[in-house]
Amino acid sequence: GIKDGDAVVVSTPEGSLRFRARLTEMTLPGVINIYHDNVKADINHLIPKDYMDPISGFPGYKSSICKVERVETDE
Repeated sequence: GIKDGDAVVVSTPEGSLRFRARLTEMTLPGVINIYHDNVKADINHLIPKDYMDPISGFPGYKSSICKVERVETDE
């Protein structure tokens, strides 16, 4: 039920941030993309500081579980 331009909250067990949804055919359903160096929202607050990928051992900056909810306002 999220449409392009809707205000949304992206939440993880670590915290939540508000964004405007921008829908594109380049991102698969069920996947979100938040670019690094977003001046309005530091996405590093959404991942645990000690999270390491279980296969590579690299910090988990590329993926994490999250919940996306549409909100009535982005205030």
